Order: sequence, then structure tokens, then C-alpha cells
Amino acid sequence: MPDRRHSAVLFRLAVNRDGNSGRNIVDELRRVILDGAVPPGTPIPVGELADLFGVSAIPVRESLKTLSGEGLVKHRPNVGYAVAQLTVSELAEMYIVRETLESAALAAAVELATDADRAHVIEINELLEMAVRQDDPQSYHRESRRFHIGLTSPSRMLPGTSPNPFKPWFTSSRRTGLGFIKITASCSMRSSPATPID
Repeated sequence: MPDRRHSAVLFRLAVNRDGNSGRNIVDELRRVILDGAVPPGTPIPVGELADLFGVSAIPVRESLKTLSGEGLVKHRPNVGYAVAQLTVSELAEMYIVRETLESAALAAAVELATDADRAHVIEINELLEMAVRQDDPQSYHRESRRFHIGLTSPSRMLPGTSPNPFKPWFTSSRRTGLGFIKITASCSMRSSPATPID
């Protein structure tokens, strides 16, 4: 039987039908979006997603609402859900917040980092350099996120804590579409701050 999935998001999902289906859907969609495997604006069809996970549309919609609250998914009435897309203005604002938060976390991490923390960051940096040499945007994106988390994690200000100081980093990194920009290429911003970034 041919695969009937029409959205790039659906092809990237690893379906686990055990346990809490709503949690599985949220976690798997979040993973695919944050990995940068699909570009901003990619549609997320509720019906096909429900079929894929073997559930009704209700847990799928609830999962998408959760991701909408995190800024990873956008809903447009009469159109549906899609991977969120930032405007130039939103991206600029997020990077201001990200710079402030990362600077504070890094200052605290310097005081608290162990030799194991330093070795971990060095290892990730080597993987990051390999991704650049191999011109592998997805690996670069993944290792860049791990590198920044590795640098700041000794601060004890980790994602998942409340309040979450790194939410802007997760959403802004992924939503800039770095996985789709050639690593060595320069990215020019559009003149209109309301124009979405490709």
C-alpha cells in the first residue's frame, strides 16, 4: 500500500502508540520541529496526523494547541495548522532576549562548571566543527543547540525549569530556518519587518 502522507512533517515522525498518545504526539512534533527538519510554514494536517498515531482528532488538536502556546505552531482559521514562521521584527526581538538570558546563564555557568562540563562542551564543539566541514545544516543546527545548552547548563538555568529562561533560544534558533540555509551562505533580511523569514 503506498504511503499517503502529504506533509513533510508526517514523514519525519517516529510513531509510538504506547502510553499517552497526546504526550507522544506533542513530544514527537516538538522534536521534528526543533530539529529543523521541516521548514517554517509546512502544513500539519490534523486528520492525517490522527490516522498516523491511531487516535481521534481531539488529542491531535490538543497537542497542536500546546505547541501553539510554545510558539512552534501557528493556527490560521479555515486553513489549519502549520510550523510557525517568524517575521524579521520578531526574530530581532527574540535575539535581544536570548543574548541577555544566555549572557546571565553563561556568567553563572563559568563559576559552577566542572571539568566534566568543559570536556562535554569540547566534544560537542568538535561535532559542530565536523558539521561545518561536511556542510550538514541539520547536524550543525542540532550540535549548535547542544553546544549552547552545554555552555549554559552548569548555571542550573535549564529548559524545563520555571520560569524557562531559554524558551526564546529554542524557538528562535529553530524558527529561523537555519536547517535550510547553507552554513557558509550569508542571509539577507528583507526590508519589511512584517515579512516572514523563509
